[in-house]
Amino acid sequence: MKKFILLFLILPTFSQAGDFITGLNLSTPLVLSGTIGYRFQPEPTLKMAPMIEAEAGIGGTKILLGLDGMNEGLGFGIKASLLHTWFEPINVKADQQYMGVELQVGNTGFIASLGGYARISGSDDSWITTLSLGIRFK
Repeated sequence: MKKFILLFLILPTFSQAGDFITGLNLSTPLVLSGTIGYRFQPEPTLKMAPMIEAEAGIGGTKILLGLDGMNEGLGFGIKASLLHTWFEPINVKADQQYMGVELQVGNTGFIASLGGYARISGSDDSWITTLSLGIRFK
């Protein structure tokens, strides 16, 4: 976790190369969460750019890394994710860890996400599906 915090501390040096993104989500299992991320500048011929995100909510936290194409207008994203539950997550027990993939679609500031996760530690379900609706701010 310390490495991710360090990464977010040095990311401002790249501010000319991309955009910081914040947002709010309603999702399973995190319930209500806030997100902060950095979207690198895409290549001129590509619509998708690398992105790293951290999300924390009532039910847990997750770190996402992948490609994001939601800059202006309709776009798509695909991200690998590490999810850890705590406190009161929806439909799963607390203190579980999952690894998975999320597919995202968005239109400017609105975003929807569907994810599939396999449990990597804990004793709850071995497979979960997540759903998220949210808004993004630049």
